[in-house]
Amino acid sequence: MPHEITSEHDALVAESWERCRSKYGLEPRATKPILRLQHQEVSQRLERLKDTSNRIFREVDRAAAIVRKRGGLMVLSDADRIVVNVVQSKAYTSRKMTDGIAVGSCWDEKIAGTNGVHMGLLSGRPFTVRGTDHYYKALESFACTSVPILDAEEVPIGSLTLSTIDRRVGAEYEFAQNLLGVTASRIHRELFLSKHSDRRILKVARSGFPPAREALLAIDDEGLVCAASSPALQTLAVSDASQIVGEQIENLLDVSLHQVDGGLERTRVGLVDGETLFAEGVELERSVRPAPGRPMTAVTRRRHPALDKLAVGNPSLKRQLKRAAQVLAEGVPVHVCGPLGAGKSTVVQALIAQTDPKQDVFTINATRSEHLQSFNVEVLEQIYAGACLEDLPLQMLVIENVEDLPQSDQECVVQLMERLERDAANTAGCGARNLRVVTTSRCVPSDTEGTLREDLLSHLAATTIRLEPLEARPDRRAILSAIAEQLATEVIEITEDTWAIFEQYSWPRNIREAWSVLREAVLCGDGRQITPVDLPDHLQTASSVSTPLGAKSYSEEDRIRDALNTTSWNVSLAARNLGIGRATLNRRIAQLNLKRPGRA
Repeated sequence: MPHEITSEHDALVAESWERCRSKYGLEPRATKPILRLQHQEVSQRLERLKDTSNRIFREVDRAAAIVRKRGGLMVLSDADRIVVNVVQSKAYTSRKMTDGIAVGSCWDEKIAGTNGVHMGLLSGRPFTVRGTDHYYKALESFACTSVPILDAEEVPIGSLTLSTIDRRVGAEYEFAQNLLGVTASRIHRELFLSKHSDRRILKVARSGFPPAREALLAIDDEGLVCAASSPALQTLAVSDASQIVGEQIENLLDVSLHQVDGGLERTRVGLVDGETLFAEGVELERSVRPAPGRPMTAVTRRRHPALDKLAVGNPSLKRQLKRAAQVLAEGVPVHVCGPLGAGKSTVVQALIAQTDPKQDVFTINATRSEHLQSFNVEVLEQIYAGACLEDLPLQMLVIENVEDLPQSDQECVVQLMERLERDAANTAGCGARNLRVVTTSRCVPSDTEGTLREDLLSHLAATTIRLEPLEARPDRRAILSAIAEQLATEVIEITEDTWAIFEQYSWPRNIREAWSVLREAVLCGDGRQITPVDLPDHLQTASSVSTPLGAKSYSEEDRIRDALNTTSWNVSLAARNLGIGRATLNRRIAQLNLKRPGRA
């Protein structure tokens, strides 16, 4: 072997070499070891792949456009390791590598020795055979990276392979694996959607970051899971599809069939191994036809918060949001900063919706260990490679709490941003022109000295949205009214007594706490108005400490009357809400001469 066995990769290569030598009796110094099939047989194999789906070739063409610009030779082979299509850049037209890699060439290990096409299908994952990994000496000048192509039932139907001159540069291997990995993932997605075009499709993901391939579930008219991709099984921590196929979706996820039919946006649907599980509906393209006799389910999307709604009563913030949306649409990174709970995530969602609500969003939260463990240059390279594919939706990379990224990861982000700047200046139109980057932090960039690299700071400081604490915002009343309106099913009034409490409260957890407080008030109230008795205990306590100048004193009589009206004069429930006994409440009702509405 040309190098020591130091990893699973090298172990697989070593096993292949041993088979080639002892089992197949191959001679490593053979000059022309690759066999080729007749044209007629190759044509039949190509037609079989086309019969599977023409979508395979649409995705291959997108990857081929990048290969032609970047350099290399890409081949599509079937499950028998027979090459049925070849794409090459001009730089490789005259190279001898094309003598072996040609339409009809067979790359089965029994004939071609250790090679990328065979190893990719054998391992079932992206696999790079470096120059000296090849069994035949004639192939030592080349690095071949291969990725298996799986059909809707996870059965290998072929592979994609990118062959280049081996310069022993790790970044080139990573680029090839990422480019082919993204392409194979999109092919599998298209085949899954095509097979289940008469079903509802859900995409699931854990902790906001997607697996190597989309985790997809197919659901029938009765709300039963009828199919699941292998990434979906991994995401749900299920070892076998039989454990979930046939299950009601409501029993599997915290989501109803009605929600799925309504075009489910990204929603929390449970916990798996302590990590938050998300689900969202997948809209079928018009070219995906349902089964005969069954109409395609209409898909509508819930509206994201509009940018202008986030800045009601705050002209300065409104200008910041408008400017940020404009520059983000042109590819300029945007940074959102503010204290914990100030609404940074809401602003990010609004920016995403404003830019393109159907774009692919990758979220990394630097405060979550599971995100940091999976965050590295390979991940960014995969996102970048996906953004290089032409005629696809925008890609959005969101990095939350960027100041908590380790210095080495911050360097990766800097390199990505510098790369995007070079792409933007490239007049040839190459590069990731459809990748957008949004970052967030708990303080303004200038206050992150010691936690943010200077070069990253310079990138973030250009376009920054600064969110004030809720207590300091001049539009506080408008914000609270908007939240209450969104939570209630109809127009709801916030009484002046309640406003008095809100005005004197410091809101230490900002907008996030406001959502929690108002949600509880709406659920506990009568649906028509929010009174102090509907508020959580810690706000009710604040109301008894001091009363703002000019505000009506919230007397015991008012408090008891509100509690009774809120519960439709259910004395037992009102007593529990007030924290007193039923007998005591009945006594106070009599003493205050309170009468139930409609009774004399």
